[in-house]
Amino acid sequence: MEKILYITIFKIELEIHTSDEFVVKYLINNNFSNHILPRYACNYDCEGDYKPDVVLYIINGSEDSYISYNKSTFYAYYKDIHSDIRHLSYLLLYVIQRSLQKKNYYYMHSASLCIKDKGFILAGESSSGNTSILLKCKSLVDVSIIGDDASIVGKDGNKIVIASGNKAIFYNEKYDDSFLYDGENKKYYTYIKSCSSNVEVSKLIFIFPYCENKCIVNSTQSRRRIYEQLSLDIAGIGYYYLPDYKVYPNLDDIVTAQNRFEFVDDFIKNVDVYEVYGNYKYRENICLKLFMNHNI
Repeated sequence: MEKILYITIFKIELEIHTSDEFVVKYLINNNFSNHILPRYACNYDCEGDYKPDVVLYIINGSEDSYISYNKSTFYAYYKDIHSDIRHLSYLLLYVIQRSLQKKNYYYMHSASLCIKDKGFILAGESSSGNTSILLKCKSLVDVSIIGDDASIVGKDGNKIVIASGNKAIFYNEKYDDSFLYDGENKKYYTYIKSCSSNVEVSKLIFIFPYCENKCIVNSTQSRRRIYEQLSLDIAGIGYYYLPDYKVYPNLDDIVTAQNRFEFVDDFIKNVDVYEVYGNYKYRENICLKLFMNHNI
């Protein structure tokens, strides 16, 4: 029997159809989605004249794995999604990209925090130390963690703001007593308290594991780095691949690409962009100084 599940991810409404009970259970309960997705909510009912931004059909047990779409309706076919169920989290992130950008919001694979009403974004490849550096700030005064893996950015008037983050922090070890062990994902996790939305961004910090310790601010590469961050996911080349390593379809078009260029130009005008290279201890020290509003 087909089940319909309604999921709100940030401001994007999804109507999901599937006949697989295991898929439904995963979408409702798994902590991995709380880690990589912006804050979301699930239910079985919708109210009033409901018009979803995205309709998604998830079909398991097909002869081949592929994704097709027509306007705002997606069809995700899997040979055996149970063998790597976490693909469903990436699938949800993928299918909201076009709707997100149409609403002038953008997803960044990044950590984010608020310190005394100022927002900071920390971006780097997986295993660059984003989460470790973020947790160093956990006990500091006037610090609120917004997310450790997903940030939604947009504009509020002339300001660049962080509008949402993810809900669960994943870590390889028990950082403190608030962390519990998730046997299914084989990670320790803790939930992030909800904090104020539309926090103005003060600094964006890119971190790079590197042999030479150095910090650069507002380089000529800043525009390109930000544009790449905002473009990977809508182009289907961020996290995304099907279980048999086929790439996801490109959702980009000329209009959304031009809007991103304009948003990046506004970002550069309003936010200082740092590139921090070096060993972990150096990256950590520089980031903490920048969070405390010291100039480098």
